[in-house]
Amino acid sequence: PGSDPFAAWGPAAPAILGHSFVLAIVASALLGACTLAKLGVQTREYEASTVLVGRVETGVETDGPIVVGAYTREASRWQLVHQTLLHEHGAYELIVPRGDYVLFAFADRNGNGLFDAGEPAARHALGRTVAASGVGMVGGLDMVLGDGTTEVPRLLPAPRNSTQAGAPIDLDDAAFSAQSGREGYWQPMDFFRRQGGNVHFVEPYDPARTPVLFVHGAVGSPQDWRHQISRLDRSRYQAWVYFYPSGAAVESMSNLLYWKLLNLQLRYRYERLLIVAHSMGGLVVRRFLLDSGASLPQVQRFVTLSTPWAGEASADTGVKLSPAVVPSWRDMQPDGPFMRSLFDRRLPAHVDYALLFGHRGAPGLWRPNNDGTVTLASQLRRAAQEEARLIVGYDEDHTSILVSPQVTSQLHALLDRSDAAA
Repeated sequence: PGSDPFAAWGPAAPAILGHSFVLAIVASALLGACTLAKLGVQTREYEASTVLVGRVETGVETDGPIVVGAYTREASRWQLVHQTLLHEHGAYELIVPRGDYVLFAFADRNGNGLFDAGEPAARHALGRTVAASGVGMVGGLDMVLGDGTTEVPRLLPAPRNSTQAGAPIDLDDAAFSAQSGREGYWQPMDFFRRQGGNVHFVEPYDPARTPVLFVHGAVGSPQDWRHQISRLDRSRYQAWVYFYPSGAAVESMSNLLYWKLLNLQLRYRYERLLIVAHSMGGLVVRRFLLDSGASLPQVQRFVTLSTPWAGEASADTGVKLSPAVVPSWRDMQPDGPFMRSLFDRRLPAHVDYALLFGHRGAPGLWRPNNDGTVTLASQLRRAAQEEARLIVGYDEDHTSILVSPQVTSQLHALLDRSDAAA
């Protein structure tokens, strides 16, 4: 494996401020040569990238969203490498290959996604460039918008979806659909360049209600949580969703999740956070809690549905035989470094963990008891059971567990128990 561009986002961050995995493996063997070639390019780009992070503050009154971009200069002409949109001032992330970059930001007052004369703008470290080595992260790249005298190259309009933590989400928007989730699995770099990875708000933040964060699994999207979100008691809870490219390395996405939640804590000072994760999403959350959970004691309950705690044997087949490898496959290898380290520490003491699993799957000659996707042996890894304060099984498969009335009732009981204990 190459270098993980998000690897430095774990405990050091404060200093700088699925569906069917098995079917996905089979699908890789059926993909056309062009698709596999594109996947190979995506993986190589991902493993040879640097993440640039910082904050944009407003030194003057601004209206509209904020656009941030990384540019290179070639033959006296500006070239835009990556650009992102923030719905308000705060943290940003850009992902770039090896090179030297100039960073610009501006307040898009007229909402056209392009810099127009007079719009408040900023350039990071005037006269200097930011060096990206092609690995890891460069942090502390903060900017303060000025009075409109800074000139920003006017190249391409910014994306329409905010990558700023807490951006509002419309679950009906195609950007958050199952199709978008599939693209995040098979083309993680394209996904990240287009809409990043982010914790979105389903409704405006309300300090009087407890946030519940929903985290999808491999090939998943926020729309996987329609049923649970629609049945959430909105008088007591507010729904957040973490949408990330599930083809990226799990540890990358766990570090990104920490960065987002940390910035939301700085922005809103939320007192409690409850997390519900499906399938591979449980791995993302556990890794975040192991590495950085101690610095976010607001996370008080963690519930997983059908999480493959021991990995998936077919991941070995995919890594060894597929002409191109989705980065997250490596993390699913039962004897890989990610799985070996997943339970080398216990969850923080302030986290109450519940394990929910499904068992409606047909065993076969080559496939032991399962939920149609994940084996029971993986869902019920002994180390995971030992940390769970509640373990409940359901006659559901890997996807029906998301809409099961019995599971919904159990989730509500767990959320209410956390609320009552506060």
